[in-house]
Amino acid sequence: IYLPSFTLPSTTDFSLPHRNQNSAKSDHLLPNGRSAIQCKHIPYHLNNKVVLKKYFSQFGNVQEVYIKRNKYMAVIYFGDHVSAGAALAKEKGKRLHRNIVMFWHNQKSSNLSLTKLELLRGLNQEEELFSSDAQMKHPESVRSAVYGVSSLMSRTAKTSEEKYRILEQRDKILRLAHIKRTDLDKAKPIVGTCPDMCPEKERYMRESRQQLSIFELLPGTSKVDHTAAIKEYSRSSADQEEPLPHDLRPSSVLSMTMDYLITHVMNKMEGNTREWYDFIWNRTRGVRKDITQQNLCDPLTVSLLEKCTRFHIHCAHHLCEEPVSSFDAKINNENMIKCLQSLKEMYQDLANMDIYCKREAEFRAYSVLLNLNNGDVLRELQQFQPTLCNSPEVVFAAQALIALNTNNFVKFFKLVQTASYLNSCILHSYFNQVRRNALKILNTAYTINSQRSTTFPLRDLMHMLLFRDDKEAADFVTYYGLHVSNGWVQLNRLRFKESKRCFKPKISAFIKEKLTGSIGEIINGGPLPSVIQHIPVCSFNKENLYTGENSEIEPSNSDQKTNLNMTVSLLLTVCFSKDIKEVVEELVQDIVEEECQEIINFSTALCYTPKEGQRAQIFSCSEETCINLVTLFLEDEIFQTARETLQEFQHFHKCLWRWRNVVINQKKMKRKLRVFPAAPCYVENTNELKALLPSAECPIPKEYFSKGILDLGHAGKLGISCIRLNRLRNEMIHQMKVQYFYQKLLREAAWTPLDLPSLISEHLALQREHVFWKVVLVLPDNEMHPSGDLSRILGNWLKVKFMGAEISKKVNNNAKDKIQTLALFQYIKQQEDWATQVNVCVKVVQGILSDAELETAKSQKDFLGTSGFILLLPVREKNEDSTKIDEFWFSALLQLRKLLEAKPVLPVIPLIILVPIQGKDEIEKDVEKGLLLQDLISSELISDYIIVKISSFLNDLEANLQVSKAVKWLASHSPRHPKLCCQTLSQFVEDGVHREFSRRFFWDRKERRLAGLASQKPGPIIDLYNSVLQFLADVISSEWLSNLSWPVPEFAEPEGTGQLPHLYWNTPRHLAWLKEAVLSFQIPQIDIPPSAPWNFICTTIFQYISQIPSSHQTQPVLQVQVENLLSGIYFKLKDKELASSGEGGFSVKDIPWDAIISLCINHRLKDWMPLTLPTVSALSRDGEIRVYFSKDHLSEFTRPSSWERARLRTQREIQQSYERCGYILLGAGGGFKHGIVSRIIGK
Repeated sequence: IYLPSFTLPSTTDFSLPHRNQNSAKSDHLLPNGRSAIQCKHIPYHLNNKVVLKKYFSQFGNVQEVYIKRNKYMAVIYFGDHVSAGAALAKEKGKRLHRNIVMFWHNQKSSNLSLTKLELLRGLNQEEELFSSDAQMKHPESVRSAVYGVSSLMSRTAKTSEEKYRILEQRDKILRLAHIKRTDLDKAKPIVGTCPDMCPEKERYMRESRQQLSIFELLPGTSKVDHTAAIKEYSRSSADQEEPLPHDLRPSSVLSMTMDYLITHVMNKMEGNTREWYDFIWNRTRGVRKDITQQNLCDPLTVSLLEKCTRFHIHCAHHLCEEPVSSFDAKINNENMIKCLQSLKEMYQDLANMDIYCKREAEFRAYSVLLNLNNGDVLRELQQFQPTLCNSPEVVFAAQALIALNTNNFVKFFKLVQTASYLNSCILHSYFNQVRRNALKILNTAYTINSQRSTTFPLRDLMHMLLFRDDKEAADFVTYYGLHVSNGWVQLNRLRFKESKRCFKPKISAFIKEKLTGSIGEIINGGPLPSVIQHIPVCSFNKENLYTGENSEIEPSNSDQKTNLNMTVSLLLTVCFSKDIKEVVEELVQDIVEEECQEIINFSTALCYTPKEGQRAQIFSCSEETCINLVTLFLEDEIFQTARETLQEFQHFHKCLWRWRNVVINQKKMKRKLRVFPAAPCYVENTNELKALLPSAECPIPKEYFSKGILDLGHAGKLGISCIRLNRLRNEMIHQMKVQYFYQKLLREAAWTPLDLPSLISEHLALQREHVFWKVVLVLPDNEMHPSGDLSRILGNWLKVKFMGAEISKKVNNNAKDKIQTLALFQYIKQQEDWATQVNVCVKVVQGILSDAELETAKSQKDFLGTSGFILLLPVREKNEDSTKIDEFWFSALLQLRKLLEAKPVLPVIPLIILVPIQGKDEIEKDVEKGLLLQDLISSELISDYIIVKISSFLNDLEANLQVSKAVKWLASHSPRHPKLCCQTLSQFVEDGVHREFSRRFFWDRKERRLAGLASQKPGPIIDLYNSVLQFLADVISSEWLSNLSWPVPEFAEPEGTGQLPHLYWNTPRHLAWLKEAVLSFQIPQIDIPPSAPWNFICTTIFQYISQIPSSHQTQPVLQVQVENLLSGIYFKLKDKELASSGEGGFSVKDIPWDAIISLCINHRLKDWMPLTLPTVSALSRDGEIRVYFSKDHLSEFTRPSSWERARLRTQREIQQSYERCGYILLGAGGGFKHGIVSRIIGK
């Protein structure tokens, strides 16, 4: 608790000052009855004692004027209550200002009232601090309270309970000294002084009573974390004590508390949802209660309530799927509405004081969105200020109101998609209502009558009504009585039923995607605040002694005296803080007015003494006159300066224009004199014709030219300037150099390899650890085009563009081969939280391949794993005849089709056709017709194509740009390489048998044993096991695998890896071997007669198990296991006397066939011997056989019919068994479930 620091002497007498004559004299001035009027909403410049007293003196004798400028109010006391002055002033007082509101002021007289001067003296004088018995009701209780608090000093409290009791005793003493006001006119709200997020007494109380939340405990202990404890909400009650100032937190501490909640609790969401929500909800309610008890109303308080509102809006959607025990949506909405109502009142109060909040439009819109079903919301919307009505937030709320009231569900969900996150959370509460009305409208609109049904796509309904997936949409439609089958909704008017119960809301994926930032940023309305580590107040030192202040050292005797004085000051503060504030305000106002009056009197005495009516006129006119004089002077000076500056600029412009004209004329004259061939001066008439004849030397001598002399022969010598010629020569040389280097740079840029890693990485799906991309360049044959031919140059240029010499691996190629590996790239693409190794291969094919070359390419797997083709057409000559044109297209089509047929069937790849052109020819239709591109698509040889026109002049960078765009298109349209799973053959078989056979087999055996039934017959068990193996063999040898174009052989290893299989993994021979190997795990059927003696049955069993082992060495192992099993069964049955006497007394059903078949299957799986491998590369380095398959194919297993019949028979036998025993089955659909059996007693 913060205490004001002033010291009382040791000889302090705790008594209040006696009344003097001045106080007694002032008693008759305090009016009784209606002799005073109270004025509110007085403008600040009129709320002055001089102005008010002068104005109201014309209605009566004004005795005293009491003003409160911070509250814009004043009280005017008149001399006599029976006179009509007060009544007249109340009627005509509004003429002072139109906003002033006036009413009668009632004041109750009291024997305890003190004058301002007496109270101030009583607080300042050391010998008189409290009043005597005649002036104070309980002086002894106050004195005893002072001594009671002083007696608490230096008391020891070791536990939290003891500390709480000391602080509770201190508060009781302070409440005894506190004087409660009964006069509502003088009542003021309590001003909180608690500097911590939680008062100290509450921290100790809750620790001792174990009422702390997990967010307030020290890790691993049950002790309170004083830096994390937050004041708990306590419900108000009639017997609850009035809070003391140190129990309430001021607005700054409330803001610190809210910042802590946002950054340390809301944003982290630790613990389970229930504890998280209950803690934040309870603490924010405590913040709101402190605001209400202190009657706070300022922008900071508004921001706190805004954050509380955002929290409840966020939880309304985020926790909608939680059970009622963790989150109650109704209570959450009630708190949200209370927050918005408090904000609405605060916005209005602040607006009356000309204070406007920047977030007001946002929360006004929230209020409208919460009441869309309320008919009065439109009237409330019309009462908003124009600035609020035109704000984007309120406009959006109005659009949502119109969409909901008009049942326009399409517009409603479009608004949801464009809304902010918090707006979407509020609109989420209307989803079920809008969806129900939409379904009702669609059901009525799409059906002709009530007898016929109409189908509607479920997928369209899902997108239209913003369902998360098809299942959620189907559940919603089924909830209202409509049927869904195979992705279609059966609309029928008779089946549609409006249920009274609402469909349980679910979290919307569209709204969840809008949560781009953290929860704390959403609730804070911006970036997270920076929270400073706060050190809480502690009234106990290290030795657990009560010191009354935040101290860590044991206080000495002098310190105890200081603490006593501080305790007394605390009592005085509690008792008289409100009176002192009033007295200080009035005294300061009186002193300022007196000083101003003295200055005015002194200044006016020097000149003359104006009348009382002239003073106000002098005050008001002096400032206006000064402002007018300064304005006139500045306007005149600015005008004169601007006019002089403008005149100077005009004069300068005129002189500059004249000078420019003179210079131009002089240059023209010099140019004419140099060019015009006039006769030389001082030449006689007889020599004029001779001088005009050409007689100059040619060429011009260099010695004259270097000196700037031109020899004209008979005409004499003319002095010339070489500066202009030299400048022209230098400019020409510069232009030639620029053109040379420009062409060189263009040529280098045109022949620079493409940045394939960047181009490919931008458009490939990089969500795997390894990505492979292979492209094949199909170029014209070099043998058909000479070295200088344009088609050959274009082919070499395209090869250079795809080489990437800086990062490509070295590749050894035979120059004579038509199929060559041009480049190999391997680089790492790093994203935010994902790193992908991108592998790129570029192959080149030149000319048409022969049949032998195609076979070689197939055997070497050259086109395996290809992602796309790039075909470069040769340059066509102009004005070709039709025969050459047909030959041109036929050769290009033949070259392309052979390559497409040489690659595997799957996947279908895209194609790029590069067409060299000269000019702007339209050749798309000719290319499509010549290459039969549509036929290639229909025959599934290519998936898509684009035609790219490139300039035949390579120095033009347009060709580079077009090729780059083509590569990007090819990367974006390339098929993704198949996502295959890799396992060893033994692991694949074991997992498949466990997944499809073991779980079903053991579950059936468990049910039959619990019901006391005999074991399952061996036939269904063997059929199920063999069917599983047949299914697994089909998965790893399917035709789909044999058609895959995978892997990329340039990056594959001979024995294969987990990422890339070996080259022969999907050949028909290898797949057939794998299928045969898996089928070799199957076991034969066993023929069991319906009834036979025990010896015959055992002989049949031993003959059967002799077929299981793959070698004679392991046969005794299985035989011994079966003998032990049969011996145990035989002696068990014999001991229980369930069989008849003799050796052949046992029946077939007593044989444990499930256990025997289980032993045979286990032995076959362990004793399996691999067949001869078709290829050596099928073995990995560790000697295992790898198989590759699609994970999606494993979900297509179908159980055999014999097993299904056996399962139905089992259920019937179980049902009959329990009916005989007097049991009934309890389970969904009548099926048996283990452990859900009930005995009917007495039936």
